[in-house]
Amino acid sequence: MSSITGWNRGSWNEGAWNSPIPVSLTGVSATGGIGALTIIGNCSVSITGVQGTANLGSATASGNADVTVLGVSATANLGSATVTGTGQATPTGVAATTALGSVSIEAGSNTTTTGVSGATSVGAVTIAISDSVTATGVSGATSVGSVTVSGASSTIMTGVSGATSVGSVTVTPQIIVSVSGVGSIGSIGSVEVLQDVSVSVTGVSGTGELGVLHIWSIIDDSQIPNWSTIDDSQSITWSTINDSQNPDWTDIAA
Repeated sequence: MSSITGWNRGSWNEGAWNSPIPVSLTGVSATGGIGALTIIGNCSVSITGVQGTANLGSATASGNADVTVLGVSATANLGSATVTGTGQATPTGVAATTALGSVSIEAGSNTTTTGVSGATSVGAVTIAISDSVTATGVSGATSVGSVTVSGASSTIMTGVSGATSVGSVTVTPQIIVSVSGVGSIGSIGSVEVLQDVSVSVTGVSGTGELGVLHIWSIIDDSQIPNWSTIDDSQSITWSTINDSQNPDWTDIAA
């Protein structure tokens, strides 16, 4: 309901003199939704609105910021880790235990004893710059079309609930952005780190055993005989055994 005042605003005798004319507005009603939000300046903004299903292509924040992505718990496969720089890398992999039975060599010869050899290979480890980097799987839950933040501010995004997947995250100024919302399953293709780190590679362990190593050669049976006759002569010395005795016994009472 609205009112219009002033001369010649209505027809003759439509209302009282010097009184406003009531006006009723009718027409189409509409509901609007927010497409994208851009924030410039120092401010805290909470966004609420329409509920729906959305897919987030990528989230880009310009500035030095700490970004925490929460949501989906997923099993990720790490393709390869490449680190460029100077560092110490300790590759570990298949562990094996071997036991050598016994070695017996009889002959005058030069013998080379070799056993089981095993070959392990680590994909490739390259190291550069000094820092410590931990690569973990995907954890994310968001439901916003696109978010652009410019300036020093803290922004909390809430609103649309939907199933989403995060393409990539790029971070630059000092801004803390917390993204929360829908849970989904994702996997990381590969992680490349350009810093000086120590990388430990672990894998399958196994136990191996070498039964018996047989080494043979021709036996040299040539010899110089050296023997003598055994002297079996002896001096016989003996005496008669004295078997005399004084018997001393008593009957046992039964």
